[in-house]
Amino acid sequence: MTKALETTNKAYSVVGLQYKPASKFGVVLIFHEPKSKSPSRDVERALALHCPSVFVKLMDGSNFEEQDRSFVEELVDQGKNASGGPPLPEGEVTVCSVIGMSPGGKAPNGGMIYDTLFEEYGSTTPGKDVGRAIIAGSTEVSLEVRMWGNRI
Repeated sequence: MTKALETTNKAYSVVGLQYKPASKFGVVLIFHEPKSKSPSRDVERALALHCPSVFVKLMDGSNFEEQDRSFVEELVDQGKNASGGPPLPEGEVTVCSVIGMSPGGKAPNGGMIYDTLFEEYGSTTPGKDVGRAIIAGSTEVSLEVRMWGNRI
């Protein structure tokens, strides 16, 4: 599965965020691969850096750099009032929620409506599940760690 994603001519932006300490609000950009050819592997790299929130977005060929910059700014801006909350529990394996989406139309207010194409709420193979979400047609994938494990 990962091999098929590596040979594609598509490029993805992969962003890993960490929450600031509980006494502060906001997120910190920890991992950013703006032209990923292997999003599954780059998700694993972000998790190895202990990013509890990882986002993947397919970039189209036109104005790639601006799209990527806008994607990163939007994620950091959305997280500026976020609180990390209590520490995540620890266990033997890392457990994540992986949700893959693609645009499904426009809302009456002009906003984008997304269709969920992939959901895995107990993923212990997050890199593979991100690959599965992309193969299912997802153009955006979000991953949230629910429990940190001794191995990722």
